[in-house]
Amino acid sequence: MTTVHQPAPVAPTDPARRSGGVRRVLRDALRTTRGKVGAALALAVLLVAFGGPFVPGQDPLAFVATPFSPPGDGAGPLGADVLGRDVLARVLSGGWQLLLLALVATVGGVFVGALAGVSAAYRQGRYESFVMRSVDVVLALPQLSLCC
Repeated sequence: MTTVHQPAPVAPTDPARRSGGVRRVLRDALRTTRGKVGAALALAVLLVAFGGPFVPGQDPLAFVATPFSPPGDGAGPLGADVLGRDVLARVLSGGWQLLLLALVATVGGVFVGALAGVSAAYRQGRYESFVMRSVDVVLALPQLSLCC
């Protein structure tokens, strides 16, 4: 006579325990040297981007040197751009806008992607196939071809 073994019942997961997953991953990452360096670099970028407008300096729209001047030729520590403006002044004044734009684009992309995925799963059939092939085409296009 054979006995059938049934799997042990799975205890329901505790919601409080599941929410700590992100904190646990961050804590484990910060215990490594690479995690500390990455966090320090990310913090430095955020500080420069959001603290930059409060640093007194040159006008980001002023022409200070000849176009494409290298650093140190009177063009500032990062040189000059295509029009001869100070690159450091431009980074300090507009870094927060770039990060905000990246955040909005990421949230918008996740929202549109989730909407497309849910609608494709709900409708199925030809509509699902059309949506999924359209997403495949968009993902196949190189990022640079969509720029400028």
